[in-house]
Amino acid sequence: MVEWFCRLADIPGVGYIGRSDIQRSSLPGYNAIPKIVTYTYDEKQSESLMWPTSEGETSSSPAKVHGFFISDDHKESPQAMLQRVYEALELPGEATDYHFIMQVCIEALWKSRQRQQDALFLERLEQLCWLDIQLIEAKPEAITYDQNGTQQYFRVSAFDHLIRLYEREGFLHEAFEVVQRAAKFYPDMKLYDQLRQRLEQLEAEDNAGNAAV
Repeated sequence: MVEWFCRLADIPGVGYIGRSDIQRSSLPGYNAIPKIVTYTYDEKQSESLMWPTSEGETSSSPAKVHGFFISDDHKESPQAMLQRVYEALELPGEATDYHFIMQVCIEALWKSRQRQQDALFLERLEQLCWLDIQLIEAKPEAITYDQNGTQQYFRVSAFDHLIRLYEREGFLHEAFEVVQRAAKFYPDMKLYDQLRQRLEQLEAEDNAGNAAV
C-alpha cells in the first residue's frame, strides 16, 4: 500500500523533530491531501498518489515540487539549498521523496568549494547525511527496487560521503560505524573488511605501546 506523510517528522523511527525556524503554513502545499489511484500494470495491481494543485493535480508531492530546483548546477548558495531542503522536509510527501531531495542536496553540497573552507558547513553536511541514513533505516522501502525478482537497494551517497569525511579526519571508529550500517543494505561492501583491518592494526599498536610502558 502506498504511504505518504504530512512531513518528515511524522515518520516513526526517524527521530526528526523539524526546524523551529520554518513556518509550515507559509509553504506551498503544506496542507495538501493526495488521492490514491489504483491501476494495473504488467497484470499487477498497483497504487499511486495524485496531489491537488491550482491547475488540477499532479503525481509530484509538494515536497518533491519544492525540492525540484536543487541540483548540481543550480545558482543558489549552499545555505539557500539547505534552507530549501529543510522546507521541503516540512511538506507532504513519500519517504522516497524526502530521501532523494536530501541526496541531491548532499551531492551538490559535497561538490561545493565551501565544503573545504567552512567547518560549520561541514557539520551541516554531516547532519544532513545522518538524517538521510536515519530515514532509509526507518523506511528501507524508500530505496528499494526489484531486479529480476530480487530486492535491491539504490546507492545512498550519504554513506559514502560520511565514510570519506571521517576517514580524512582520522575518525576511523566513526567511519567503521557508518560502514557497518551501510552493510545492512550492501553486504558486499569492500570497505568493511578494509576498515576493520585498519582498526585492528591500530588497536594492536596501541596495546603494544601500552605494554611497553
